[in-house]
Amino acid sequence: MKSISSFNTSIRLIKFLVLVVFTFLINGRTYGQTSYDISLATTNLGTPMDLAYDPVNKLYYVFSGGWPSAGINVFDSNNDRVHSGSVNVDQRSGWYNENTNRIEVRSYNGGWYYLPTDANGVSNANGVLISSPSESMGYQEQPDYADHADEIIVSTSETNIKVYDYSTGSFKRNITITKPSGANFNQLTIYSNSNTQLIGKYDYTNKRLYWFPYSGGASVKFNQLPNDVPSMSFYWDLGWANDRLWFFSNGTVYGYPMDTTGEIGNNQSTLSFPYNPSLIQSLSLATKDGSSNGISYQWEISSDNINFTPIDGAISTTFDPEEIQSDTYYRRKATFDADQSIIGYSNVDYARKFEITKDLVDEEFCNGTTSITLSLTTSIDEDTTYQ
Repeated sequence: MKSISSFNTSIRLIKFLVLVVFTFLINGRTYGQTSYDISLATTNLGTPMDLAYDPVNKLYYVFSGGWPSAGINVFDSNNDRVHSGSVNVDQRSGWYNENTNRIEVRSYNGGWYYLPTDANGVSNANGVLISSPSESMGYQEQPDYADHADEIIVSTSETNIKVYDYSTGSFKRNITITKPSGANFNQLTIYSNSNTQLIGKYDYTNKRLYWFPYSGGASVKFNQLPNDVPSMSFYWDLGWANDRLWFFSNGTVYGYPMDTTGEIGNNQSTLSFPYNPSLIQSLSLATKDGSSNGISYQWEISSDNINFTPIDGAISTTFDPEEIQSDTYYRRKATFDADQSIIGYSNVDYARKFEITKDLVDEEFCNGTTSITLSLTTSIDEDTTYQ
């Protein structure tokens, strides 16, 4: 016969297990990986398109398309819906403009509009046209607004991005990014991160959010999303706002927070090889769920800034490179110890040969106490200066 004491112990154990399971469920977590931390239940106003966040009024805007049912759902900081209705714009994407402090959208016909708001910051009126692109574009592109440049960026393929002037709609230039090996991007969707001034593209095959320089080129880092992220290859049903990637599923929008990958520094240049780079510093650590604990690092090396391989024994937060014979690139991988999931990769740091060109901007000629004598000849006019 089981004693009263052991019976009470069993009851306490059952209560403890129930409490643990309930805690994981209520926080939107599954053991061993980070899941969504915000969910917004929308009304059926059309096809889900995008999401924006107003940081001043702390409001989420969920956009939908499909005329005439296109509309918006607005949620407060408690995730409660405070408004839903039409704005008379068949929306494809939307954003919060930090320069105008307005919620703005791109319409099916190509133009971008702002949404007038009431005293509480809630939009409940028809959209007002700001500008239209100077050249025709497709109906389904989901552009974003780059606050730091005051430009509209439009993805027209997996690797090509068109840039338009925000105020006039005039075409300015193309940006070309390099697609990582094995990645598959949503062709018509693009994100701008005003904090880092980077361009984001979602790889739906590997569930990664890659970040590229605003000038184009190779990816500088990516965020690895958890396994429970919905699988999709369509360009709708995704959004980027408030440091989260948002997924639409069965009338609910789920926000997945982006764990930070950490930053490294100390780009270096040399006039000749062989060259012994100095210590690469850690400017910030990676974080998981807001904490830098329980994270391991592995440094990787590349000769082309595309294909990286691990460096044996390089598992510290900083790295002291060995002597190199050619241009070399470094990055730091962060892994969450609890489940060995990849949090992501830092920015890329380089040590490469310095080539004298017409324009010299912020290049480092000396490292430590080593002095370098420069012999320069130029045909540039008297405006040329040396320091």
